[in-house]
Amino acid sequence: MFSSAVNGGQTTMEIAMRHPEVVRKIILASTFYKRDGAYPWLWDGLKTATLKDMPQPLQDAYLKVTPDSNGLLTMFTKDRQRMLDFKDWKTEDIHSINAPAFIIIADQDVVRPEHAVEMYRLLPHARLSILPGLHGGYLGEITTGMEHSNIPELTVTMIEEFLNAPMPERN
Repeated sequence: MFSSAVNGGQTTMEIAMRHPEVVRKIILASTFYKRDGAYPWLWDGLKTATLKDMPQPLQDAYLKVTPDSNGLLTMFTKDRQRMLDFKDWKTEDIHSINAPAFIIIADQDVVRPEHAVEMYRLLPHARLSILPGLHGGYLGEITTGMEHSNIPELTVTMIEEFLNAPMPERN
């Protein structure tokens, strides 16, 4: 499973906690499990965000796949509300995730590096990578200005190595 905070990192962890039998490994990209794991400016911005605040290249990409501006607004509104409604999880719930986890963030991400380290220490079989750049840049996100960077290819290599690594002994 692969997920990020903005589009489902919490959902991936939730599935790993509730249904561990269906989860082999998880990749948590820019994911947090407590509200204070993200910088306060994220929450402040979300309170007043409108579709106009969504970067135009992301809107264009959505409309290229699904040419429905009402659908775009619905997706934006639901994603924004899902983030605003997020409630902290208990540390013991995170610690209960026994699937190997690969945590990836950027050093200028919405997730605080200290929080990523905290998650790394809570997850029994975790790996952690903090890469240079902005939120999503390590994945090649088109609004980060990192289009000439080799970091997305490095990220893919690290993900492949993680996914291909042998499974650890289960606790």
